[in-house]
Amino acid sequence: MNIKKILNKLKDIFNSSMIGFIHGHDYLDKDKLNKIKQSLQDQSSNNSSLFETKFAELIGKGQAVSFASARMSFFAIMKALGVMPGDEIILCGSTCSVMPNAILRLGAKPIYCDIDPETLGSSAISIEENISDKTKIIVAQHSFGIPCDIEQISKICNENKILLIEDCALAVGSKYKNKNVGTFGDAAIFSTDHSKPINALIGGLAYSENAKIIKKVRDIQKKSEDLPIKKKQALYKQFTIERLFAKPKTYGVLNFLNSFFELVRKNFNTSSPFLDEDADVFFTNRNYSYPSKIPEFIALIGLYEIERWKEVAHEREKSLNYFKIKLENSSLKSYLPKAYYDNNRNIIPLRLAFSHPDIEKIKPILKNMVDFDSTWFIDPIINSKVPLSNFLYKKGTCHFSEKLGPNMINLPLANPKIIDIMFNKISNKV
Repeated sequence: MNIKKILNKLKDIFNSSMIGFIHGHDYLDKDKLNKIKQSLQDQSSNNSSLFETKFAELIGKGQAVSFASARMSFFAIMKALGVMPGDEIILCGSTCSVMPNAILRLGAKPIYCDIDPETLGSSAISIEENISDKTKIIVAQHSFGIPCDIEQISKICNENKILLIEDCALAVGSKYKNKNVGTFGDAAIFSTDHSKPINALIGGLAYSENAKIIKKVRDIQKKSEDLPIKKKQALYKQFTIERLFAKPKTYGVLNFLNSFFELVRKNFNTSSPFLDEDADVFFTNRNYSYPSKIPEFIALIGLYEIERWKEVAHEREKSLNYFKIKLENSSLKSYLPKAYYDNNRNIIPLRLAFSHPDIEKIKPILKNMVDFDSTWFIDPIINSKVPLSNFLYKKGTCHFSEKLGPNMINLPLANPKIIDIMFNKISNKV
């Protein structure tokens, strides 16, 4: 992060309408905040166990096992399923670098499938084209809360006797034909990162309705270490900062502080409060073990998030429907993925996503409203600081991902008032 970018962030501080995709925890009262602080030092509580139970109840009849991140859950599932060096794992090209990182850790090979333009998630057609006799697992990704063509992908897996893992990092509560995503495959991963539907700051869960898989994953969890206390303290500080500033009137302050702290860390060679080391292809983490257990205070934040989940999910679904109504007679409607209008899909979104050829017109219109720096999947394998070839990705592999990504727009679905302002600004200019 350079000085010029930080100065630009500083300007945002004086903007009262900046909207981001991190929703702070300003709803927590003093009693709950005190319990979270107490849990920071206490690893003897059963917060994580209760968190796993309550989260699993949101998804289906299976069980969940928690880790410090969803990528670690993914790693644990693959290990439990017997992934060996040389095995091929098919996953969506529009993903985060931490996913192929987890595959490469096991000596397996990531094979990238394209997105389906109608869902922005894994394409069943592209998956089938990439199957080989070395394919061990197919990862079906539900992007932006939109269920992918999971029924067809499940059929492909069954016909080819290939294991299926659902990537539900962005999709909690979404359904395909009234069946929760995460319950179609052999296992699923969910994320509770601060940019995900349920915000516990960090964390992730492995979910399965197969008791044998869960037992193996839990054995891996038991052998995992805790995050170092310094890392947990840094996470707690980040939690307090986001609680104060992750809201529209002060989101510019949050962006500035994050940019400033990033510059300080870079110049003084200190680590991030987050688990950033897994974003590249390096497997030696000096600051924490891999995989690691979820901290008890993070699990407690997750429990408080689950307590209000039904209300939050309802509001997000209502905001999406409101936006669709606003778009009904707009030229923008034709750019939304068709899945948004598919009655077979019940979508619980955190953000509205679509690709628009006039993105350079839209950005200036909304630049003081939306945190465009946090747009997902502009490029294949986001969040990488090394060439994509390091992740064995070749340019041209994923046609639609590479075509639609540069024009990707993510809009927050916060509330109808904000939606009105965004829509009116866009529709008057595009």
